[in-house]
Amino acid sequence: MNRITKITCLIILSIALFNLSSVAEDKPLLLFSDYAVYKYEDGSDKCYVEIYYNLLRNDLKYFPDSSGFSAIMDFKLVLSDSIGNPLDSLSWKAGSRIESLSILGDSDYLISDVFGDLFEPGIYIINLSVTNAGNVGSNSFRLNVPSFDDSALMISSIELAYDISPDSSGKLLKSGYRVLPNASGRFQQENNAIYLYAEAYNIDISPDADSSYTVTMEIYDSQGEYYKTIKPVSYIKPGESAIIITGFSIAAFDGGMYKLKLTVTDGNRTASAEKAFSVIPSAEKIRIKLMQSILSEYPGAKGIQTEEQAKGFRDDIVYIATADELKLYDSLNLEGKKNFQKDFWAGRDNSPDTPVNEFQLEHYRRLKYAEERFSRHGGVIPGWKTDQGRVYIIYGEPTDIERNQSSIETRSWEKWWYHGLEGGVYFIFVDYEDTDSYELIHSTKKNEIQDNNWENKVKMTVYQR
Repeated sequence: MNRITKITCLIILSIALFNLSSVAEDKPLLLFSDYAVYKYEDGSDKCYVEIYYNLLRNDLKYFPDSSGFSAIMDFKLVLSDSIGNPLDSLSWKAGSRIESLSILGDSDYLISDVFGDLFEPGIYIINLSVTNAGNVGSNSFRLNVPSFDDSALMISSIELAYDISPDSSGKLLKSGYRVLPNASGRFQQENNAIYLYAEAYNIDISPDADSSYTVTMEIYDSQGEYYKTIKPVSYIKPGESAIIITGFSIAAFDGGMYKLKLTVTDGNRTASAEKAFSVIPSAEKIRIKLMQSILSEYPGAKGIQTEEQAKGFRDDIVYIATADELKLYDSLNLEGKKNFQKDFWAGRDNSPDTPVNEFQLEHYRRLKYAEERFSRHGGVIPGWKTDQGRVYIIYGEPTDIERNQSSIETRSWEKWWYHGLEGGVYFIFVDYEDTDSYELIHSTKKNEIQDNNWENKVKMTVYQR
């Protein structure tokens, strides 16, 4: 291996920039890179290696050009042997162009590219770096180039992908497919599926051989324990080699690290390749897990066992239960209160088919926040008993909060807006004693305290409790 030669760059160009004003803050570039090794059909021992990378587009700094905005990236790849001795290096430029800065709001858009060359079997170290307007990102990995036996059933490396679709033009093409690589190996659960590309070699197509081969995928967790098997699929043999394009759903996976074992079976012969990947739970699953953690902090939330828990549960629901419900609850014995609690939450579960009661979880999230944010005098006055805590528990996060510090003329006061309630309402809180203890003095919300003279109560000349 003497030179890295076959480079397919991302829109190599030279752009005259003007009005060089940056449109993004200085920050490190998040660069992911990986590789896949394929058999090279030329009778030699060399292998074809593809190196691919991903960048987040909104990490880049774009500058105005004649008809939009452009970002220039300077790449450098350093190839070393297994102990770090440099063997070769390559530098190149690539560009990305957009028509409007507004599209940078898509935080998940990836810039991807792939380039390749022939390598002798062996162990190498790849260091890839990119610079954009002074910001730098880098990534390194060990490149293991195996020997491909011409007689045994063999399988290439596995390339993980966000998507694989038939295509005949454009970039990222491989064997008639556009493969959008995932160089990080990390998949958001919202992606729903993992796709992969691999190749099988030396398939038996002799007259007495089976007409099909089978692809099996096994998943193992971070501890190496078996997790699940994806249903094996058989394919008609296309010839002595075959392209393997497949995938599997990750919708039900727990978040964490995994290992994929891909096995090709041809008669009594097998060949396998492995690839690590990780699943990042969906935002909803993370939220539910957080909510369940909060729920565990309230002993009476799930099941009342003692009179103390029964009292705690009443305090928990005092703002969301009706007067009749509280009257009934107070009249019940402990066993009756247990049943009341179950019925209370079940009656407020708007999605009974889901594994959690979203209403209950959100209520306890608000309760916990009120305890942490609005408790007074070292917890002597719990947060849920304060005016701000009560409003937060009942109505949730305000749309906007206007905070006014004390001055010679006025006390500290806050105005909480809820734009989604009754066409828009607000609450006025004032800190009479300058102790961060705010009292509700006026609201435009129906059935809340109203005092159209509230502005006078904010003034220092008036003290009214």
